[in-house]
Amino acid sequence: MFGQIPIRNAFALFAWATLLACSSDARDAGNDSAAGTVTDSAAIDDPDRVDPEAAAAGPLIQALADRQEALLEMARIAVNRREQVEVSGDARRMLTEQRRESNRLLGALKSEYRITHQPTIPQAELDLIGNVQGAGVGEFDRIFLDAVVKHHEGDIGIIDEALPKITKPQVREMLTAIRAQRASEAAAFKKQLETAQSKR
Repeated sequence: MFGQIPIRNAFALFAWATLLACSSDARDAGNDSAAGTVTDSAAIDDPDRVDPEAAAAGPLIQALADRQEALLEMARIAVNRREQVEVSGDARRMLTEQRRESNRLLGALKSEYRITHQPTIPQAELDLIGNVQGAGVGEFDRIFLDAVVKHHEGDIGIIDEALPKITKPQVREMLTAIRAQRASEAAAFKKQLETAQSKR
């Protein structure tokens, strides 16, 4: 049969069938394409299996994972700005640590709440990234550190909102550790900013 169909028509038919299958799979999995989130279809089909904690805390952990992508992007920018010697060491360390942390967040969503999430950078964080990207040579360190402090303060607020809704010990422990790290790094970066300001 396919021997009589021109090759380009066979490819078009194959592409159409593939798209149809993919869109059907996405619907069956309960895909929320706007958020890049897939919830276990068994939980959707059976409301009694929906974890109330997943419904309450899941979106907050997803928000942290989304913001994590912004932090990674800011660190990448700082690493690539080779003239910025002062913050490049911090940025390299952040890249390594934050990649691991992102994997832990996404792993917890999947293992504890049966949620698969594809992080996307929120608009507010895109604005911070834009500020870092557009910073001039003389002001880059200040703008980078200030952006990271603002980012961390936002994360602390989200974690403070999430923790009372979470009973799973591993997730509580992970978020408590992230909160402590964010608070410590934000305080250190604020000191750096104050020291730089006093030298002016």
